[in-house]
This record gives sequence, C-alpha cells and structure tokens, in this order.
Amino acid sequence: MSSVQRHEQRHEHGVAGSQPQAGSTHRTEGPTPGAVTPSRGPRPGVRGAALRVLTLLCGVWLALAPFVLGHPDTGPGFDARWNDMLVGVAVLAVSAVQLALPARAAVLSLITMVLGTWLIAAPFVLGYNTGVAAVAATVNDVVVGILIVELAIAAVLALRQRRSSVPH
Repeated sequence: MSSVQRHEQRHEHGVAGSQPQAGSTHRTEGPTPGAVTPSRGPRPGVRGAALRVLTLLCGVWLALAPFVLGHPDTGPGFDARWNDMLVGVAVLAVSAVQLALPARAAVLSLITMVLGTWLIAAPFVLGYNTGVAAVAATVNDVVVGILIVELAIAAVLALRQRRSSVPH
C-alpha cells in the first residue's frame, strides 16, 4: 500500500483509523469548499477578476495607442485618435468599476461588450479605414474590439458559473 493510499484511508476513517463519532461534522468525501483542484482550476470569482483586469489593460492600451502607433488625423471631425482615447478611457473606467463593485459585473460586462462592438465598427462608420495612415488604427481597433468583446463574454460566463456554484 502506497503512502498516498494510507493517507487517504486515514482521512476516510478520521485520525489514525478511528471512525467518526455520531453527529460529528467530519467530512469524508469531496474537496474542501473553495479549494483549487487540478480538475476545477481557479475559483470562478478569481477568473472573473482576471478577465476584468485584462479588459482594463485593453482600455489602457486603447487610450495610449494613438500616441504609440502615431495615429494621424484619419478623417474629418471625430477621427481614430479621439475615438480610441475616449473608448479606451470608457473601457478602463467600466473595468475599474467592475473590479470595485463585482455585484454590478453582469450589467457592466454588457456595457463593455457594446464598447467593444463599437470599436469593431468605428473604422467603417467613422470612415477612417481609407488611406495608408489609417490602416494601423483600423487593425488596432478591430483586433482590440474583438478582444474586448471576447473578454466581456468570458466574464459573463464566469459570473454565471460562479452563481451556479454558490449553494442556495
């Protein structure tokens, strides 16, 4: 008998092979509540927070992208530079509120999803997808928009999983 089998047998029957007493609260099966096991991975609440942090980082990138990528004026009026800065700040703010108020995460994830969807459509709606200078802005907006939408969907699914795993 291996040491792991002996350890499991001892825990099945309590300390040193004794039987649990009647009315005791000794648990004999299943993992400790909230424990991280190889098959379950991290708790859903931790996963949701990690997704919100990644979304927050997307917002930071988006707000800084016009300066890093050197977005020129890519159209008349409201161009890629202003769109990216404003949507980036909005994504950052919504993600920060989600981290601070997890009870509002579902509604705020929907807002984040709308912002990501707008980001995907913005190059075409605002017309800054023409010309060589606007290509970087267009690719950046579409890729980051898709990433933000995917992270928002994953956050909603993690929240659903968390709510379904909480005993009622």
